[in-house]
Amino acid sequence: MKMKFKVLLIITLTVFCHFISNAQKTNYSMNGIWEYVDNRSEESFSTSQKSWRIVFEDTTLIVTLFKDRINGVILLLKSGFQNKKKSEIDSLNVSVLANVGAYYTEVFGDEIHKNNFVKKYSIMTYDYLYFDDTNLEMDGGKLAIFNKVNIVPREVYLFLLKKGIEDKKNYTKYLLKSNCYRVIYSLKSIIHFTPNNKQSQQYLLKGDEVEILEEKLVKGTSWLKIRYYGGKTIEGWIKKTDVE
Repeated sequence: MKMKFKVLLIITLTVFCHFISNAQKTNYSMNGIWEYVDNRSEESFSTSQKSWRIVFEDTTLIVTLFKDRINGVILLLKSGFQNKKKSEIDSLNVSVLANVGAYYTEVFGDEIHKNNFVKKYSIMTYDYLYFDDTNLEMDGGKLAIFNKVNIVPREVYLFLLKKGIEDKKNYTKYLLKSNCYRVIYSLKSIIHFTPNNKQSQQYLLKGDEVEILEEKLVKGTSWLKIRYYGGKTIEGWIKKTDVE
């Protein structure tokens, strides 16, 4: 299943590069969560599956959920800029990928050899790249764009947890690198109904991962409104000092 998605991704990028030229770059950071938006009205991709890119520095995690919103595929990519067209590349040393360059390039992380090289069929290059605080375009918006979002839906988070257990990998750590997810640092964090007010009978333990919904300063103390996806979804307020 993962191989089919790799082939589909490469084919899609081949279509991208048929339309585009004159690479454009910006100084904005690509770090964050990007939700795929399908502009093809005659296609039904957006109703059959949803896709997100979670970017942190030189790593991109692509998570795609199928129509049932339970099953899906996860791909890990290494990314950066280099100065050769795809047609000029036979193999690539991923250590050459940098913060600037002529072509934004991504390679499948699980196909990087021990010598740090990857073969041509695992390399994707973009002739056109534009992104700012809210939008990411790799083809001028002719086929698809990505909108920046603060959080992923609950089903995406749960899927990352489930696949992480199956694959023995920590996929949620890429979410934790954004400002919207944190890990409980205190041994025990009491959940409050409102900031600096009545405590609930619920609490979180050290190591629990929470989604940050809001921050508020009350009488000199910073509070975070959080959502926790455990056996059941829990929302409430905790002290900011309780998280890493």
